[in-house]
Amino acid sequence: MYLVEKIVYNEVLNNKFLFLVILLLVLVLCNILFINQNVPSNIYLLDNYFVYSNFIQNIKGYIIFLSLIFMVYLYNYVSLIRLPLFEYIVLIVIIIFGLFLMVSSNHLFYIFLFLEMINLSLYILIGLNKYSNAGIEIAYKYFIQSSYATLIGLLGVSIIYVRTGTLFVSELQFIISSFPVDNLVYFSFLLIFITFFFKLGLFPLHS
Repeated sequence: MYLVEKIVYNEVLNNKFLFLVILLLVLVLCNILFINQNVPSNIYLLDNYFVYSNFIQNIKGYIIFLSLIFMVYLYNYVSLIRLPLFEYIVLIVIIIFGLFLMVSSNHLFYIFLFLEMINLSLYILIGLNKYSNAGIEIAYKYFIQSSYATLIGLLGVSIIYVRTGTLFVSELQFIISSFPVDNLVYFSFLLIFITFFFKLGLFPLHS
């Protein structure tokens, strides 16, 4: 009975893993179609809320490539420890989609919105193994601390809007490069970077 159950489980695991690999390969092909199209400059879409450029498309390509590498480790891990693989796949696809939208956004509010979408999926991924008390504890602590980090980032966004009157990244770049701004604006950007570093687990806030 155990042998039959294990065979069925491995077959389902292989099918789901194959589905995810095919999905990521489709994303790779779609991304390649839009890379190196000799775009002269940034192209702004949907009332300047999103931006398209070859550099952004290259970043998306790296995201997909790293996701494929992660899938290899995930497949080996799930074969040892049983996890709800379908939910895992859905969450990973949501994270990849959120990363795509975040790097393409030209508005600070949208960037924070998609960052929160990524983080919500990360909270669930951390505590997805119901047999791991440490994972559930870490997910809860990460959620609480990330909420405070969100408040810090939104404080920085609010100060930037009050001092400059805009949240579009392209307009902020023009204002900072063309007009003198006070140190409070730079301090606000520091708060935003601290929030991003914490939520994405980057140094020195990776612990």
